[in-house]
Amino acid sequence: MAKLGFIGTGHMTRTMVRHLAPKGHEISVTLRNEKVAQQLASEFSHVHICDADQVVAASDTVFLCLRPSVAKEAVQGLPFRKDNRIISVMAGISRDKLASWCAPSEQITLMLPMELIERGGCPIVVWPKDGNIKALFEPENTIIAANNEGDLSACFAATTLVSAISETLDVGTEWLGQRIGPEAAQLFVGRVVTGMLDIHAEEKERFARLRDSLATPGTLNMVMVDHLRDSDFPEILRTVLTDLED
Repeated sequence: MAKLGFIGTGHMTRTMVRHLAPKGHEISVTLRNEKVAQQLASEFSHVHICDADQVVAASDTVFLCLRPSVAKEAVQGLPFRKDNRIISVMAGISRDKLASWCAPSEQITLMLPMELIERGGCPIVVWPKDGNIKALFEPENTIIAANNEGDLSACFAATTLVSAISETLDVGTEWLGQRIGPEAAQLFVGRVVTGMLDIHAEEKERFARLRDSLATPGTLNMVMVDHLRDSDFPEILRTVLTDLED
């Protein structure tokens, strides 16, 4: 079993630990988020709360799960060893920066996880390719090796589509709720959207196929798509994604 450490104990750490701990790994977590750390320690007998120095000392693999704005201050000066393997899940922090912060460790991997990890079925993007991540998270999840750091950044940007879609659905559900009531609107929109996505889940180009199956000439769906295109929504979305990628 592996000796794993987590610097930062937010939502992403909780998700990964709940996937990894049942496999018997020895896991150390920091107390940056006391509620999450205590929760994990109470759930799993082999999850231990330590200060950051102790996490590094006790671990072969150290996951960095911090907000980018506090990462440098939290990481620099920790007693990393050359044999520590560093896995960063922080958007916008380059591998070169991590190499300087985590010296003398030379084994540094950037990883893009999502909360789906806990239940399985999550596509996990990594760069560079790392067989140890594969061993930790597969077969329940799927590892995707990015070609370069820029491609990984693009995948981080693409995760914001979840927030964009959620905002769209929230606005539409609020609008419908004024007509049929909030609870009925949540039920209706939620089941329609998830149900239609499930129908097309195994298809190639699933989103385009779903759109085209609904937005046929003369339908309300076609009117909606036309309005979005006329408002230049597709180009606005591409521009925002490109900005987030940089």
